[in-house]
Amino acid sequence: MIEDRQNPDRSSLISALTSCRNLLKRVEGRQLHSQVVKRIPPADVILGNVLIAFYARCGDIDEALRAFDEITKRDLVSWNSMLSGYLQCGLYREAWEFFAMMHRQYIGFSDDSFSVAAKCCGSFRGAREGEELHCLAVKAGFESHVVVASMLLDMYSKCGEIGMARKVFDSMAEPNIVSWTSIITGCVRCDRGEDALRLFRDQLRIGIRPDPYSFSSIISACANLPALLFGRSVHALAVRSGYEFETFTCNSLVEMYSRCGCLSDARRVHDSMGVRDVITWTSMISGCAQHGEGQTALEIFEQMIREGVKPNWVTFVAVLSACGRSGLVDEGVYHFHLMGEVYGVEAREEHYTCLVDLLARAGRVHEAYEIIKKRMPFQAGASTWGALLNGCRVIGELKLGLICAEELLVLEPNTASNHVLLANMYAKNGMWEEMGRVRGLMKEKGLKKESGYSWIEVGKEMYVFGAGDSQHALHEFMFEVLRCLSEEMEENSERFHDIEMDVWFQI
Repeated sequence: MIEDRQNPDRSSLISALTSCRNLLKRVEGRQLHSQVVKRIPPADVILGNVLIAFYARCGDIDEALRAFDEITKRDLVSWNSMLSGYLQCGLYREAWEFFAMMHRQYIGFSDDSFSVAAKCCGSFRGAREGEELHCLAVKAGFESHVVVASMLLDMYSKCGEIGMARKVFDSMAEPNIVSWTSIITGCVRCDRGEDALRLFRDQLRIGIRPDPYSFSSIISACANLPALLFGRSVHALAVRSGYEFETFTCNSLVEMYSRCGCLSDARRVHDSMGVRDVITWTSMISGCAQHGEGQTALEIFEQMIREGVKPNWVTFVAVLSACGRSGLVDEGVYHFHLMGEVYGVEAREEHYTCLVDLLARAGRVHEAYEIIKKRMPFQAGASTWGALLNGCRVIGELKLGLICAEELLVLEPNTASNHVLLANMYAKNGMWEEMGRVRGLMKEKGLKKESGYSWIEVGKEMYVFGAGDSQHALHEFMFEVLRCLSEEMEENSERFHDIEMDVWFQI
Protein backbone atom coordinates (compact mmCIF):
# COMPACT_ATOMS: atom_id res chain seq x y z
CA MET A 1 0.00 0.00 0.00
CA ILE A 2 2.84 2.40 0.87
CA GLU A 3 4.74 1.53 -2.32
CA ASP A 4 1.57 2.26 -4.30
CA ARG A 5 1.52 5.73 -2.65
CA GLN A 6 -1.78 5.00 -0.92
CA ASN A 7 -2.30 6.71 2.44
CA PRO A 8 -3.09 4.12 5.15
CA ASP A 9 -6.08 5.13 7.22
CA ARG A 10 -6.73 4.52 10.90
CA SER A 11 -8.16 1.01 10.40
CA SER A 12 -5.17 -0.06 8.27
CA LEU A 13 -2.71 1.11 10.92
CA ILE A 14 -4.62 -0.64 13.72
CA SER A 15 -4.71 -3.92 11.75
CA ALA A 16 -1.01 -3.73 10.83
CA LEU A 17 0.05 -2.87 14.42
CA THR A 18 -2.04 -5.75 15.78
CA SER A 19 -0.28 -8.12 13.38
CA CYS A 20 3.12 -6.77 14.49
CA ARG A 21 2.09 -7.46 18.10
CA ASN A 22 0.97 -11.02 17.36
CA LEU A 23 4.10 -11.80 15.29
CA LEU A 24 6.49 -9.93 17.64
CA LYS A 25 7.69 -7.78 14.70
CA ARG A 26 9.40 -5.09 16.79
CA VAL A 27 11.19 -3.20 13.97
CA GLU A 28 8.16 -3.11 11.68
CA GLY A 29 5.96 -2.02 14.60
CA ARG A 30 8.25 0.92 15.36
CA GLN A 31 8.09 1.96 11.71
CA LEU A 32 4.30 1.80 11.87
CA HIS A 33 4.38 3.92 15.04
CA SER A 34 6.12 6.66 13.03
CA GLN A 35 3.27 6.43 10.49
CA VAL A 36 0.78 6.79 13.35
CA VAL A 37 2.55 9.94 14.61
CA LYS A 38 2.45 11.49 11.12
CA ARG A 39 -1.14 10.62 10.22
CA ILE A 40 -3.26 10.20 13.39
CA PRO A 41 -3.88 12.82 16.12
CA PRO A 42 -2.41 11.84 19.54
CA ALA A 43 -5.84 11.92 21.18
CA ASP A 44 -6.89 8.67 19.42
CA VAL A 45 -7.40 6.38 22.40
CA ILE A 46 -7.91 3.15 20.41
CA LEU A 47 -4.65 3.51 18.50
CA GLY A 48 -2.91 4.41 21.74
CA ASN A 49 -4.23 1.21 23.35
CA VAL A 50 -2.97 -0.84 20.38
CA LEU A 51 0.48 0.75 20.75
CA ILE A 52 0.56 -0.09 24.48
CA ALA A 53 -0.32 -3.73 23.72
CA PHE A 54 2.30 -3.92 20.95
CA TYR A 55 5.19 -2.58 23.02
CA ALA A 56 4.26 -4.64 26.08
CA ARG A 57 4.07 -7.84 24.03
CA CYS A 58 7.54 -7.07 22.62
CA GLY A 59 8.91 -6.59 26.15
CA ASP A 60 9.50 -2.83 25.87
CA ILE A 61 7.62 -1.62 28.93
CA ASP A 62 9.15 1.89 28.84
CA GLU A 63 7.79 2.54 25.34
CA ALA A 64 4.43 1.09 26.40
CA LEU A 65 4.34 3.53 29.33
CA ARG A 66 5.29 6.40 27.00
CA ALA A 67 2.41 5.47 24.68
CA PHE A 68 0.10 5.34 27.73
CA ASP A 69 1.19 8.80 28.90
CA GLU A 70 0.60 10.29 25.43
CA ILE A 71 -3.10 9.34 25.45
CA THR A 72 -4.96 12.47 26.49
CA LYS A 73 -8.27 10.79 27.35
CA ARG A 74 -7.58 7.29 28.62
CA ASP A 75 -10.36 4.76 29.03
CA LEU A 76 -10.47 1.57 31.14
CA VAL A 77 -8.98 -0.40 28.24
CA SER A 78 -5.92 1.87 28.33
CA TRP A 79 -5.34 1.16 32.02
CA ASN A 80 -5.99 -2.58 31.60
CA SER A 81 -3.62 -2.74 28.61
CA MET A 82 -0.85 -1.12 30.66
CA LEU A 83 -1.61 -3.40 33.61
CA SER A 84 -1.41 -6.48 31.36
CA GLY A 85 1.82 -5.10 29.90
CA TYR A 86 3.51 -5.15 33.30
CA LEU A 87 2.33 -8.74 33.77
CA GLN A 88 3.62 -9.85 30.34
CA CYS A 89 7.04 -8.35 31.13
CA GLY A 90 7.22 -10.19 34.47
CA LEU A 91 7.03 -6.93 36.48
CA TYR A 92 4.57 -8.27 39.03
CA ARG A 93 5.23 -5.78 41.83
CA GLU A 94 5.02 -2.86 39.39
CA ALA A 95 1.73 -4.25 38.08
CA TRP A 96 0.34 -4.38 41.63
CA GLU A 97 1.40 -0.77 42.27
CA PHE A 98 -0.22 0.26 38.97
CA PHE A 99 -3.45 -1.50 40.02
CA ALA A 100 -3.32 0.36 43.36
CA MET A 101 -2.96 3.65 41.43
CA MET A 102 -6.06 2.72 39.39
CA HIS A 103 -7.93 2.27 42.66
CA ARG A 104 -6.70 5.59 44.09
CA GLN A 105 -7.73 7.48 40.95
CA TYR A 106 -11.21 5.90 40.86
CA ILE A 107 -10.70 4.55 37.33
CA GLY A 108 -13.05 1.62 37.86
CA PHE A 109 -12.40 -2.07 37.24
CA SER A 110 -13.35 -4.91 34.97
CA ASP A 111 -12.93 -8.69 35.08
CA ASP A 112 -9.57 -8.25 33.35
CA SER A 113 -8.35 -5.77 35.98
CA PHE A 114 -8.99 -8.16 38.87
CA SER A 115 -7.76 -11.22 36.96
CA VAL A 116 -4.41 -9.61 36.08
CA ALA A 117 -3.96 -8.24 39.61
CA ALA A 118 -4.69 -11.67 41.13
CA LYS A 119 -2.21 -13.31 38.76
CA CYS A 120 0.47 -10.82 39.83
CA CYS A 121 -0.17 -11.41 43.54
CA GLY A 122 0.15 -15.14 42.97
CA SER A 123 3.37 -14.67 41.01
CA PHE A 124 5.15 -12.78 43.80
CA ARG A 125 3.43 -14.82 46.53
CA GLY A 126 1.75 -11.75 48.00
CA ALA A 127 -0.80 -13.30 50.35
CA ARG A 128 -1.49 -9.99 52.16
CA GLU A 129 -1.94 -8.10 48.88
CA GLY A 130 -4.12 -10.95 47.63
CA GLU A 131 -6.43 -10.63 50.64
CA GLU A 132 -6.72 -6.88 49.99
CA LEU A 133 -7.59 -7.64 46.37
CA HIS A 134 -10.18 -10.20 47.44
CA CYS A 135 -11.84 -7.68 49.76
CA LEU A 136 -11.92 -5.10 46.96
CA ALA A 137 -13.44 -7.66 44.56
CA VAL A 138 -16.19 -8.41 47.10
CA LYS A 139 -16.85 -4.68 47.63
CA ALA A 140 -16.94 -4.00 43.88
CA GLY A 141 -19.26 -6.96 43.24
CA PHE A 142 -16.80 -9.01 41.16
CA GLU A 143 -16.34 -12.00 43.50
CA SER A 144 -19.21 -13.90 41.85
CA HIS A 145 -17.70 -13.48 38.36
CA VAL A 146 -16.37 -16.91 37.46
CA VAL A 147 -13.20 -15.59 35.77
CA VAL A 148 -12.26 -13.41 38.76
CA ALA A 149 -13.08 -16.15 41.27
CA SER A 150 -10.95 -18.65 39.31
CA MET A 151 -7.98 -16.29 39.37
CA LEU A 152 -8.48 -15.58 43.10
CA LEU A 153 -8.42 -19.26 44.02
CA ASP A 154 -5.37 -19.77 41.78
CA MET A 155 -3.69 -16.83 43.55
CA TYR A 156 -4.43 -18.26 47.01
CA SER A 157 -3.10 -21.70 46.05
CA LYS A 158 0.15 -20.18 44.72
CA CYS A 159 0.53 -18.38 48.05
CA GLY A 160 0.06 -21.67 49.91
CA GLU A 161 -3.37 -20.61 51.24
CA ILE A 162 -5.26 -23.65 50.01
CA GLY A 163 -7.94 -23.21 52.70
CA MET A 164 -8.86 -19.77 51.34
CA ALA A 165 -8.72 -21.11 47.79
CA ARG A 166 -11.21 -23.81 48.77
CA LYS A 167 -13.52 -21.20 50.35
CA VAL A 168 -13.53 -19.18 47.12
CA PHE A 169 -14.23 -22.34 45.12
CA ASP A 170 -17.08 -23.47 47.40
CA SER A 171 -18.68 -20.02 47.14
CA MET A 172 -18.90 -20.22 43.32
CA ALA A 173 -22.40 -20.90 42.03
CA GLU A 174 -21.34 -22.67 38.83
CA PRO A 175 -17.60 -23.32 38.67
CA ASN A 176 -16.41 -23.99 35.13
CA ILE A 177 -13.59 -26.24 33.90
CA VAL A 178 -11.02 -23.48 34.57
CA SER A 179 -12.20 -23.23 38.20
CA TRP A 180 -12.05 -27.00 38.71
CA THR A 181 -8.60 -27.21 37.15
CA SER A 182 -7.36 -24.28 39.26
CA ILE A 183 -8.47 -25.80 42.57
CA ILE A 184 -7.13 -29.25 41.65
CA THR A 185 -3.81 -27.72 40.58
CA GLY A 186 -3.73 -25.75 43.84
CA CYS A 187 -4.17 -28.93 45.88
CA VAL A 188 -1.35 -30.59 43.94
CA ARG A 189 0.87 -27.52 44.45
CA CYS A 190 0.21 -27.57 48.23
CA ASP A 191 0.83 -31.34 48.58
CA ARG A 192 -2.85 -32.10 49.11
CA GLY A 193 -2.95 -34.96 46.63
CA GLU A 194 -5.82 -36.82 48.34
CA ASP A 195 -8.01 -33.71 48.12
CA ALA A 196 -7.09 -33.34 44.45
CA LEU A 197 -8.25 -36.90 43.75
CA ARG A 198 -11.56 -36.35 45.57
CA LEU A 199 -12.18 -33.09 43.70
CA PHE A 200 -11.50 -34.77 40.38
CA ARG A 201 -14.06 -37.47 41.21
CA ASP A 202 -16.57 -34.75 42.14
CA GLN A 203 -15.88 -32.98 38.84
CA LEU A 204 -16.62 -36.15 36.89
CA ARG A 205 -19.69 -36.87 39.00
CA ILE A 206 -21.39 -33.57 38.11
CA GLY A 207 -20.55 -33.96 34.42
CA ILE A 208 -17.71 -31.44 33.93
CA ARG A 209 -15.56 -32.97 31.18
CA PRO A 210 -11.82 -32.70 31.87
CA ASP A 211 -9.57 -30.93 29.38
CA PRO A 212 -5.85 -31.64 28.80
CA TYR A 213 -4.88 -29.23 31.61
CA SER A 214 -7.18 -31.07 34.05
CA PHE A 215 -5.66 -34.41 33.09
CA SER A 216 -2.15 -33.04 33.49
CA SER A 217 -2.92 -31.73 37.00
CA ILE A 218 -4.61 -34.87 38.31
CA ILE A 219 -1.91 -37.12 36.84
CA SER A 220 0.67 -34.99 38.67
CA ALA A 221 -1.30 -35.60 41.89
CA CYS A 222 -1.18 -39.35 41.25
CA ALA A 223 2.59 -39.08 40.69
CA ASN A 224 3.17 -37.18 43.94
CA LEU A 225 1.21 -39.56 46.16
CA PRO A 226 1.91 -42.01 44.33
CA ALA A 227 -1.47 -43.52 43.39
CA LEU A 228 -0.89 -45.99 40.57
CA LEU A 229 -4.39 -47.51 40.34
CA PHE A 230 -6.06 -44.12 40.21
CA GLY A 231 -3.43 -42.95 37.71
CA ARG A 232 -4.16 -45.88 35.40
CA SER A 233 -7.88 -45.04 35.54
CA VAL A 234 -7.15 -41.41 34.64
CA HIS A 235 -4.92 -42.60 31.79
CA ALA A 236 -7.78 -44.74 30.44
CA LEU A 237 -10.16 -41.77 30.71
CA ALA A 238 -7.68 -39.55 28.84
CA VAL A 239 -7.55 -42.11 26.03
CA ARG A 240 -11.36 -42.27 25.86
CA SER A 241 -11.50 -38.46 25.82
CA GLY A 242 -9.11 -38.25 22.87
CA TYR A 243 -6.22 -36.64 24.76
CA GLU A 244 -3.82 -39.59 24.70
CA PHE A 245 -1.43 -37.78 22.33
CA GLU A 246 -1.53 -34.31 23.96
CA THR A 247 2.11 -33.54 24.74
CA PHE A 248 1.76 -32.16 28.27
CA THR A 249 -0.76 -34.86 29.25
CA CYS A 250 1.69 -37.54 28.07
CA ASN A 251 4.55 -35.79 29.87
CA SER A 252 2.59 -36.05 33.11
CA LEU A 253 1.90 -39.73 32.41
CA VAL A 254 5.62 -40.42 31.88
CA GLU A 255 6.39 -38.76 35.22
CA MET A 256 3.55 -40.55 37.01
CA TYR A 257 4.50 -44.04 35.83
CA SER A 258 8.18 -43.35 36.57
CA ARG A 259 7.51 -42.18 40.12
CA CYS A 260 5.21 -45.16 40.71
CA GLY A 261 8.03 -47.52 39.71
CA CYS A 262 6.50 -48.58 36.38
CA LEU A 263 9.38 -47.68 34.07
CA SER A 264 8.16 -49.98 31.30
CA ASP A 265 4.78 -48.18 31.21
CA ALA A 266 6.52 -44.81 31.27
CA ARG A 267 8.71 -45.89 28.35
CA ARG A 268 5.66 -47.16 26.45
CA VAL A 269 3.93 -43.77 26.76
CA HIS A 270 7.17 -41.98 25.87
CA ASP A 271 7.73 -44.07 22.73
CA SER A 272 4.11 -43.69 21.56
CA MET A 273 4.25 -39.88 21.49
CA GLY A 274 4.32 -38.22 18.10
CA VAL A 275 5.92 -35.02 19.44
CA ARG A 276 8.46 -35.27 22.25
CA ASP A 277 9.77 -32.03 23.72
CA VAL A 278 12.61 -31.48 26.19
CA ILE A 279 10.22 -32.04 29.13
CA THR A 280 9.27 -35.47 27.73
CA TRP A 281 12.88 -36.62 27.47
CA THR A 282 13.86 -35.11 30.82
CA SER A 283 10.95 -36.83 32.58
CA MET A 284 12.02 -40.19 31.17
CA ILE A 285 15.68 -39.65 32.12
CA SER A 286 14.64 -38.54 35.61
CA GLY A 287 12.47 -41.64 36.01
CA CYS A 288 15.42 -43.88 35.16
CA ALA A 289 17.57 -41.91 37.62
CA GLN A 290 15.09 -42.46 40.46
CA HIS A 291 15.25 -46.23 40.01
CA GLY A 292 19.02 -46.60 39.57
CA GLU A 293 18.84 -47.23 35.82
CA GLY A 294 21.79 -44.96 35.06
CA GLN A 295 22.94 -46.69 31.89
CA THR A 296 19.42 -46.60 30.45
CA ALA A 297 19.17 -42.90 31.33
CA LEU A 298 22.38 -42.19 29.38
CA GLU A 299 21.09 -44.16 26.38
CA ILE A 300 17.86 -42.12 26.40
CA PHE A 301 19.92 -38.92 26.63
CA GLU A 302 21.94 -39.98 23.57
CA GLN A 303 18.71 -40.76 21.68
CA MET A 304 17.39 -37.33 22.63
CA ILE A 305 20.48 -35.67 21.15
CA ARG A 306 20.23 -37.75 17.97
CA GLU A 307 16.62 -36.58 17.48
CA GLY A 308 17.74 -32.96 17.65
CA VAL A 309 16.19 -31.97 20.99
CA LYS A 310 18.46 -29.56 22.86
CA PRO A 311 18.84 -30.39 26.57
CA ASN A 312 18.29 -27.70 29.20
CA TRP A 313 19.69 -27.33 32.71
CA VAL A 314 16.98 -29.60 34.20
CA THR A 315 17.94 -32.36 31.75
CA PHE A 316 21.53 -32.28 32.98
CA VAL A 317 20.39 -32.41 36.62
CA ALA A 318 18.54 -35.64 35.72
CA VAL A 319 21.56 -37.04 33.83
CA LEU A 320 24.01 -36.26 36.66
CA SER A 321 21.59 -37.65 39.23
CA ALA A 322 21.28 -40.86 37.19
CA CYS A 323 25.07 -41.23 37.09
CA GLY A 324 25.34 -40.59 40.83
CA ARG A 325 22.73 -43.16 41.84
CA SER A 326 24.23 -45.80 39.57
CA GLY A 327 27.87 -45.24 40.48
CA LEU A 328 28.82 -44.03 36.98
CA VAL A 329 31.45 -41.58 38.20
CA ASP A 330 33.48 -41.10 35.02
CA GLU A 331 30.33 -40.72 32.91
CA GLY A 332 28.95 -38.15 35.36
CA VAL A 333 32.12 -36.05 35.30
CA TYR A 334 32.17 -36.26 31.48
CA HIS A 335 28.57 -35.02 31.18
CA PHE A 336 29.22 -32.23 33.69
CA HIS A 337 31.92 -30.83 31.40
CA LEU A 338 29.84 -31.59 28.28
CA MET A 339 27.04 -29.44 29.65
CA GLY A 340 28.96 -26.16 29.39
CA GLU A 341 31.50 -26.88 26.69
CA VAL A 342 29.12 -28.33 24.06
CA TYR A 343 25.60 -27.17 24.98
CA GLY A 344 26.36 -23.83 26.61
CA VAL A 345 24.35 -24.63 29.75
CA GLU A 346 25.79 -22.73 32.70
CA ALA A 347 26.32 -24.90 35.78
CA ARG A 348 23.98 -24.05 38.66
CA GLU A 349 24.12 -25.10 42.28
CA GLU A 350 21.93 -28.11 41.47
CA HIS A 351 24.56 -29.40 39.02
CA TYR A 352 27.41 -28.92 41.50
CA THR A 353 25.33 -30.67 44.16
CA CYS A 354 24.87 -33.64 41.81
CA LEU A 355 28.62 -33.68 41.07
CA VAL A 356 29.51 -33.56 44.78
CA ASP A 357 26.96 -36.31 45.50
CA LEU A 358 28.38 -38.39 42.62
CA LEU A 359 31.92 -38.24 44.05
CA ALA A 360 30.80 -38.60 47.68
CA ARG A 361 28.82 -41.76 46.93
CA ALA A 362 31.97 -43.20 45.34
CA GLY A 363 33.96 -42.44 48.51
CA ARG A 364 35.90 -39.58 46.88
CA VAL A 365 34.85 -37.12 49.58
CA HIS A 366 38.07 -35.08 49.62
CA GLU A 367 37.83 -34.53 45.88
CA ALA A 368 34.22 -33.40 46.35
CA TYR A 369 35.35 -31.03 49.12
CA GLU A 370 37.94 -29.50 46.76
CA ILE A 371 35.17 -28.79 44.23
CA ILE A 372 33.11 -26.99 46.89
CA LYS A 373 36.01 -24.87 48.13
CA LYS A 374 37.85 -24.11 44.88
CA ARG A 375 35.72 -24.73 41.78
CA MET A 376 32.21 -23.59 42.66
CA PRO A 377 31.70 -19.98 41.50
CA PHE A 378 29.29 -19.32 44.38
CA GLN A 379 28.81 -20.30 48.01
CA ALA A 380 27.62 -23.88 48.48
CA GLY A 381 24.12 -24.28 49.85
CA ALA A 382 22.70 -26.72 52.35
CA SER A 383 21.90 -29.39 49.75
CA THR A 384 25.54 -29.46 48.56
CA TRP A 385 27.00 -29.74 52.06
CA GLY A 386 24.33 -32.33 52.93
CA ALA A 387 25.37 -34.51 49.98
CA LEU A 388 29.01 -34.40 51.11
CA LEU A 389 28.09 -35.05 54.74
CA ASN A 390 26.10 -38.11 53.77
CA GLY A 391 29.11 -39.44 51.83
CA CYS A 392 31.35 -38.85 54.87
CA ARG A 393 28.87 -40.70 57.09
CA VAL A 394 28.84 -43.74 54.80
CA ILE A 395 32.64 -44.17 54.74
CA GLY A 396 33.18 -43.00 58.34
CA GLU A 397 35.16 -39.86 57.47
CA LEU A 398 34.60 -38.06 60.77
CA LYS A 399 36.94 -35.07 60.42
CA LEU A 400 35.56 -33.85 57.10
CA GLY A 401 32.06 -34.84 58.17
CA LEU A 402 32.27 -32.49 61.15
CA ILE A 403 33.31 -29.64 58.85
CA CYS A 404 30.24 -30.32 56.69
CA ALA A 405 27.99 -30.54 59.73
CA GLU A 406 29.23 -27.20 61.07
CA GLU A 407 28.50 -25.58 57.70
CA LEU A 408 25.01 -27.10 57.67
CA LEU A 409 24.24 -25.94 61.18
CA VAL A 410 25.14 -22.38 60.15
CA LEU A 411 23.01 -22.54 56.97
CA GLU A 412 20.07 -24.37 58.55
CA PRO A 413 20.31 -24.00 62.34
CA ASN A 414 16.75 -25.17 62.92
CA THR A 415 16.63 -28.22 60.65
CA ALA A 416 16.27 -31.39 62.72
CA SER A 417 17.67 -33.76 60.07
CA ASN A 418 21.08 -32.03 60.17
CA HIS A 419 21.32 -32.53 63.93
CA VAL A 420 20.22 -36.17 63.62
CA LEU A 421 22.82 -36.86 60.93
CA LEU A 422 25.58 -35.32 63.08
CA ALA A 423 24.45 -37.24 66.18
CA ASN A 424 24.48 -40.50 64.20
CA MET A 425 28.04 -39.80 63.03
CA TYR A 426 29.18 -39.30 66.61
CA ALA A 427 27.40 -42.50 67.66
CA LYS A 428 28.99 -44.50 64.83
CA ASN A 429 32.42 -43.41 66.03
CA GLY A 430 31.65 -44.10 69.70
CA MET A 431 31.67 -40.42 70.68
CA TRP A 432 28.73 -40.68 73.04
CA GLU A 433 29.32 -37.45 74.91
CA GLU A 434 29.28 -35.41 71.70
CA MET A 435 26.19 -37.26 70.53
CA GLY A 436 24.44 -36.37 73.78
CA ARG A 437 25.43 -32.72 73.32
CA VAL A 438 23.80 -32.62 69.86
CA ARG A 439 20.67 -34.36 71.17
CA GLY A 440 20.53 -31.84 74.02
CA LEU A 441 20.86 -29.00 71.54
CA MET A 442 17.90 -30.40 69.58
CA LYS A 443 15.84 -30.55 72.77
CA GLU A 444 16.86 -27.02 73.70
CA LYS A 445 15.77 -25.72 70.27
CA GLY A 446 12.56 -27.75 70.33
CA LEU A 447 13.53 -29.66 67.18
CA LYS A 448 11.98 -33.02 66.37
CA LYS A 449 12.74 -35.42 63.58
CA GLU A 450 9.99 -35.22 60.98
CA SER A 451 7.62 -38.15 61.23
CA GLY A 452 7.45 -40.58 58.35
CA TYR A 453 4.19 -41.40 56.63
CA SER A 454 2.93 -44.36 54.67
CA TRP A 455 -0.11 -44.70 52.48
CA ILE A 456 -2.16 -47.37 50.79
CA GLU A 457 -4.69 -47.26 47.97
CA VAL A 458 -7.84 -49.32 48.62
CA GLY A 459 -10.74 -49.25 46.19
CA LYS A 460 -9.46 -46.03 44.56
CA GLU A 461 -9.39 -44.38 48.02
CA MET A 462 -6.07 -43.11 49.38
CA TYR A 463 -5.36 -43.67 53.10
CA VAL A 464 -2.40 -41.93 54.75
CA PHE A 465 -0.96 -43.01 58.10
CA GLY A 466 1.64 -41.57 60.44
CA ALA A 467 3.32 -43.01 63.52
CA GLY A 468 0.73 -43.28 66.32
CA ASP A 469 -1.96 -41.89 64.00
CA SER A 470 -5.38 -41.81 65.63
CA GLN A 471 -7.28 -39.79 63.01
CA HIS A 472 -8.64 -42.68 60.95
CA ALA A 473 -12.15 -43.85 61.83
CA LEU A 474 -10.95 -47.48 62.19
CA HIS A 475 -7.75 -46.73 64.11
CA GLU A 476 -8.79 -48.76 67.20
CA PHE A 477 -9.46 -51.83 65.03
CA MET A 478 -6.13 -51.39 63.20
CA PHE A 479 -4.20 -51.06 66.47
CA GLU A 480 -5.84 -54.26 67.73
CA VAL A 481 -4.83 -56.13 64.56
CA LEU A 482 -1.26 -54.85 64.95
CA ARG A 483 -1.20 -55.99 68.59
CA CYS A 484 -2.31 -59.49 67.59
CA LEU A 485 0.29 -59.63 64.81
CA SER A 486 3.00 -58.47 67.20
CA GLU A 487 2.12 -61.18 69.72
CA GLU A 488 2.09 -63.84 66.99
CA MET A 489 5.48 -62.67 65.70
CA GLU A 490 6.96 -62.88 69.21
CA GLU A 491 5.69 -66.45 69.61
CA ASN A 492 7.06 -67.47 66.20
CA SER A 493 10.40 -65.74 66.82
CA GLU A 494 10.93 -67.85 69.98
CA ARG A 495 10.10 -71.02 68.03
CA PHE A 496 12.45 -70.13 65.18
CA HIS A 497 15.17 -69.18 67.68
CA ASP A 498 14.99 -72.67 69.21
CA ILE A 499 15.20 -74.27 65.75
CA GLU A 500 18.23 -72.16 64.86
CA MET A 501 20.00 -73.10 68.10
CA ASP A 502 19.36 -76.83 67.47
CA VAL A 503 20.79 -76.53 63.96
CA TRP A 504 23.83 -74.62 65.32
CA PHE A 505 24.63 -77.32 67.91
CA GLN A 506 24.26 -80.05 65.28
CA ILE A 507 26.85 -78.24 63.12
